[in-house]
Amino acid sequence: MEGDYHLCEDVRFMATPPHDGSFSEYVSWPADFAYKLPTTVSTTEGALCEPLSVGIHACRRGNVGTGDTVLVTGAGPIGLMMLEAARAAGATDIILTDIVDEKLAFARERGADLAVNVADDDLEAAVTRYTDDGGADVVIEASGAVSSIQSTLEVVHRGGTVVLVGLANEATVPFDVLDIIDNELDVLGSFRYKNTYSAAIDLLSDGAVDVEGIVEFESTLADIDDAFERAMDPSVVKGLITVGE
Repeated sequence: MEGDYHLCEDVRFMATPPHDGSFSEYVSWPADFAYKLPTTVSTTEGALCEPLSVGIHACRRGNVGTGDTVLVTGAGPIGLMMLEAARAAGATDIILTDIVDEKLAFARERGADLAVNVADDDLEAAVTRYTDDGGADVVIEASGAVSSIQSTLEVVHRGGTVVLVGLANEATVPFDVLDIIDNELDVLGSFRYKNTYSAAIDLLSDGAVDVEGIVEFESTLADIDDAFERAMDPSVVKGLITVGE
């Protein structure tokens, strides 16, 4: 009721246990949480309002603005939506990292100014060179990898902001607290999103972001098992399940 519905202890979030997802022909859902798409926005784009919303919320949390240098760790669908949201928020330089070359090449095609394979290259050195020793204004961690989470403190500008989005397999990740204090860093969590769907639809309607471009394949509901198997390939970014005609 205060507007932070994503933090409600009783929230029902589709596809998060114990609540089922939407891989069915019909789904009943409260009308207050349904949004009508303009005729200029496809249903594929509409389906991707969800990951785009994660990007919008994270950029809002990090206060991404005009002229910022933003570093995103992880070039999967969420990381690529961070790229779109950050660019729409005014960021002029966006760096993406990953350990899969195909994903990094895809990120470059989609407008990443710098893409770093952190399995092969020293991220701190690469960012130092690119930013003339300045570091990134905002670092958004979207991979959940412990090493990437820890690296955020090494590449953020003094006085900058780190936004943690990716869910690590380990609940406790060692952080250099002295770095946070000495550099006066803001370290923030970003949990899902709130009040972002209208903004996402507006961005899509205006052509300010591209979400359809990350979809590599579509499968029918009848072929859902094969779709999940295909999605397990580390080089695959995003697949969609089509329901009905």
